[in-house]
Amino acid sequence: MASIPALAVLLSAGLLVDVALAAAPTITSFSPQSGPVGTAVTINGTNFTGATDVKFKNRTASFTVDSDGKITATVPAMAQTGKISVTTPDGTALSATSFVVTATAAPTITSFSPTSGLPGAAVTINGTNFDGATSLTFNGVGASFTVNSALRITATVPSGATTGPIRVTTPSGTATSSMNFRIAGAPTITSFSPTFGPVGTVVTINGTNFTGATDVKFKNKSATNFTVNSDTKITATVPNGAQSGPISVTTPSGTATSATAFSVSTSPPAPTVSSFSPTSGAPGTSVTINGTNFTGATSVKFNLTSAGFTVDSDTKITATVPNGATTGPISVTGPGGTATSRAAFTVPGTPTVGGFSPSSGPFDSRVVITGQSYSNVSTVKFNGVSASFTINSATQVTAIVPRGATTGPISVTNPNGTAFSDDPFTIRHLRRATLALSGSLRASGIVMVLDGTAACTDEVAVRIQRFVSGSWRTVGTTVTDEDGSYSVRVANREGRHRARAPRFTLDNGDVCARATSPAVSNV
Repeated sequence: MASIPALAVLLSAGLLVDVALAAAPTITSFSPQSGPVGTAVTINGTNFTGATDVKFKNRTASFTVDSDGKITATVPAMAQTGKISVTTPDGTALSATSFVVTATAAPTITSFSPTSGLPGAAVTINGTNFDGATSLTFNGVGASFTVNSALRITATVPSGATTGPIRVTTPSGTATSSMNFRIAGAPTITSFSPTFGPVGTVVTINGTNFTGATDVKFKNKSATNFTVNSDTKITATVPNGAQSGPISVTTPSGTATSATAFSVSTSPPAPTVSSFSPTSGAPGTSVTINGTNFTGATSVKFNLTSAGFTVDSDTKITATVPNGATTGPISVTGPGGTATSRAAFTVPGTPTVGGFSPSSGPFDSRVVITGQSYSNVSTVKFNGVSASFTINSATQVTAIVPRGATTGPISVTNPNGTAFSDDPFTIRHLRRATLALSGSLRASGIVMVLDGTAACTDEVAVRIQRFVSGSWRTVGTTVTDEDGSYSVRVANREGRHRARAPRFTLDNGDVCARATSPAVSNV
C-alpha cells in the first residue's frame, strides 16, 4: 500500500485521478420489529448503495435499495426469528436485535413421538405454525413445553394426564392431534361381541390393561354387573337405561373408549365398510372387505354389480370381483342397511396416471404422460382445460400444453372413467428482458412475456448488474411499470451491464421464468 508521501507524489503528478473510499454498511434500526412471512420491513442504516443481499436470519429476501440509508425488504418464505443482515461489495452489516417471525395461520399437529409414555416423559411434537405457542395439553391437562421452531415443540407429559389427544394453542388458534397419546398402562378396547342387543345382553369386551377396572359404561350408563376375566377380557351386562353408543372401560390409569358403537336394539345395526384389499383387480380377483356388522349380509356389489361373497366374521367379508364390474365403490347390504366404501375399487380398463415429464413447461410444449389403459383415451386436460394429444401406446400419451391452462393436475379420460395425476403440472411463462444504457448512467428496458401473461411483467423487480472481477454484481434495482418497462439511474462506471428479472410464482401456482438481458457495454 502506498505511503502518504507517495500518494501525494502520485496526486501531484496527475497519475491518480479517481480515489473511491468505500465503507462497509451499518444497520441502525428496522421497522416493524415483527410480522409474518410477506411483511414489508424498512431497514435503516448507512452505505446501502450497491447492496447485493438481505437476509432474515439465514433466508435471502427480495428487497429494494431506496437510498444509501434505507432498504425495503420482504420477509421471505420459511424465514425464522433472527437478526437481519445487509451485504454490499464492501462488507456485511448485522442488526443488533432480532426480527420476530410470527405465524399467520392456525397451528397443525402432524405427528408426535413417542406415541405413549408415563408422566415426565419427553415428547416431540411435529407440525406447523408453532411460533408463539401459549398452551400445550395432554387430553386437557396442561404441560410444560419448549418451542424449538415453528415446526417442532418438545413437551413433558404432565402428572394426572390420561390417554387422549395433544393440543397446541397459539394466538392464531388451536391444533388437535388426530391420534391419541397413550399413557402407559392405560386400558384399550380392541373389539366387543355381540355388537347389538337389548338390555340384559352379556357383552364380551376385548382389549388391554383391564386389570383393576373400576367402571364399564354403555354410552353414559354404568354397567352394574361386569367381571374382569383377565387383563385383556371383560364381560359386562347391558344395564337398564343404556342407549346406543360407544363402550368405555375405566381403570386407575385412564379410560378407554371403543371406536365403534354398541347398538341397544333387538334389530341389527347397519354395516360399515372401513377398508378393502387389494384396491384393484380384474374380474375373478378375491377381495377382503373390512368393516363392522357384517353378520347376516345379503349382498355385496362392486359399483352396483353383484358379487359372490363369504361372511368370514362380523368384521370381515371375502368377495370375488364379478364379470362386468367397473371402477367404483364397494357396497355391503345386511339386515340393518347398506354400507358403501368411501374409496373406489379400480377395475383394469379404467385409466391411471402414473407420472408425466417434464413436470413444468410453457404453453404449446410437449408433455409425456405414462399410466395404464390409454388405448382408447378420449380426453386429456391440464387443470380442466382440454389439450390436443397423441396416443403413443396403451401406457403412454403425448399431450400439448393448451393455452389458457393454469397450474394443476393432469387428467386422462377413457370410456371407463377419468384418472387425475397426484402432482400438479406447473405452467411456466417464458420471458425476455432488454437493456439500454444512456448518459450518466441511465439503465432502461422492458421485461416481456411471450404468451401475454401480464402478471409476469407488471411490477416485476429488476436488478441492474455490472460484471466485476469475474462475477456479476447488482448496482441498481427497480420495478417495472404496467407495460413491463423500467428505468433506473446507476453509477456511471465502465464495463458490461445486464438486467435480470427473477423467477417467481403467481398466486395460481404458475411460474414466471427468470429473464436476463444480453450484456451491454458502457465504454
